[in-house]
Amino acid sequence: GDGGAAGTFAAAGTLWHSIPVDRLFPPTVDGRGAGPGGADRTWTRIAVAPDSGCADAFDPLLRKALSPVGCTRLLRATYTDATRSFVTTVGLLFTKADAPAMRSLAVRFRDEGLDRRTDLLPRPYAAPGTVAAA
Repeated sequence: GDGGAAGTFAAAGTLWHSIPVDRLFPPTVDGRGAGPGGADRTWTRIAVAPDSGCADAFDPLLRKALSPVGCTRLLRATYTDATRSFVTTVGLLFTKADAPAMRSLAVRFRDEGLDRRTDLLPRPYAAPGTVAAA
């Protein structure tokens, strides 16, 4: 029933505490066809951000778009490609919202094309001493 699904959804928001970082953010990720000209690309993790809240993690427009669901925790890792000329930060966002509110947000992102906008991006995690900080 709905009580079971709601409980499962709520419990999933705390699982990151007990999952090893290498399972959340693998040391390497293969991107088939993700490089220039459709070349395969391998991304290597160069940094994992300290466990943090959400302050200053999003550009203002993205913060506004996410505000209906709130933010309780953001986990991020930064990867670079083999050429060390491209970096990307990926993350897991844990919200204050329940499952129906998250479905509503997903519909909004889809219907308004927010998932394709390049001005709605999380801020990168540029760890000191990495190519991302250069």
